[in-house]
Amino acid sequence: MLSTLPRRVSRQLTLRAQHRRPLLPPIGLKMSTAANLGLKDVGLYKTKGLVNGEWIKSSSTFSVSNPANGSELAQVSEMTVDDTKEAILAAESAFKTWSKTTAKSRHDVLMKFFQLMNEHTEDLGRLLTLENGKPFTEGKSEVVYSASFMEWYGR
Repeated sequence: MLSTLPRRVSRQLTLRAQHRRPLLPPIGLKMSTAANLGLKDVGLYKTKGLVNGEWIKSSSTFSVSNPANGSELAQVSEMTVDDTKEAILAAESAFKTWSKTTAKSRHDVLMKFFQLMNEHTEDLGRLLTLENGKPFTEGKSEVVYSASFMEWYGR
């Protein structure tokens, strides 16, 4: 395609492409830390399962790969049946407490969730992009759209 463009335009496109910061790492790069993923807030990078308010590491893991280039993003805890049962019981217990909170309290929690999702749109969008292979703009848009549900149900 570039060969059919005037030489000046072709050169400009080539220079622009060379100066862009790539979103995806080169093929074969093994990644396992938040810093390697380019996250501003490394606290968003989790590889354990959240059960009853605690991050639980399982005895076995599975690999999460970037579908765009096959690089490994993380080794994530593979939760057991017992872990799952514990999570279900914890959720059932939490729901009993949650259902007794005031509408104002629930509003505050959901609006805080909405605010945090919007605050971390870039990082969450990057994680979606890397894990699912979708364009970065689409990943960020998905985060904003998802956050809008927190706002809607918080009202």
